[in-house]
Amino acid sequence: MNASNIERVQELELIKGQELGEITRQTSNKWLFKDGAATELPVGTKIYESNDDDTYNLIIELEEEEIVYVVLLEG
Repeated sequence: MNASNIERVQELELIKGQELGEITRQTSNKWLFKDGAATELPVGTKIYESNDDDTYNLIIELEEEEIVYVVLLEG
């Protein structure tokens, strides 16, 4: 989820770290949603870790802009 407008995330002053991967496919089908899949981010979008200890805060690079995303987990 794009978290760039969430105040508590803005206060963290996150910095882009090591590249973790990239979006390899788009899908809205829950059965095809695996590593590298996204519902809205385009294929080729780079995903980076952030400088905090929370593995659920990621930074993506889209059109030369860095955007903080929060990972949403589903069971």
